[in-house]
Amino acid sequence: MPTPQLVACFWDDAHGSITVDVDAANLGGAHRPIRMITVGWLLLYDDTGISLANERDESGGWRGHTFVPTGMIWGVRLVTSQPEHKWLPVDKGV
Repeated sequence: MPTPQLVACFWDDAHGSITVDVDAANLGGAHRPIRMITVGWLLLYDDTGISLANERDESGGWRGHTFVPTGMIWGVRLVTSQPEHKWLPVDKGV
C-alpha cells in the first residue's frame, strides 16, 4: 500500500467561548473564523471534505484522524520533504 501524501490543510474554524460574556458591542475580533493549519497524511479529499491522519503504525494503520468539511477549507498544499538521506538535527534538551 503506497504511503499517502503529507499535506497542509488551511481552513477556517468556528469557535466559541464559555468563559467570556460577549454582545454585539464587544465582539471585536471574535466575529470571524480562526484561521487554522492542520498537517497530516492525506487519507481522502473529496466533495465532502478532507480526512488527515497524524500517525501511522507499523502494520499500516492510521490514528489521529482529523476531518474538515469542504466549506471550511480555503487551501491544501503538498508538504515537501528532504531526501531520505538528510535528517534534521533534533535538540533533545528541549
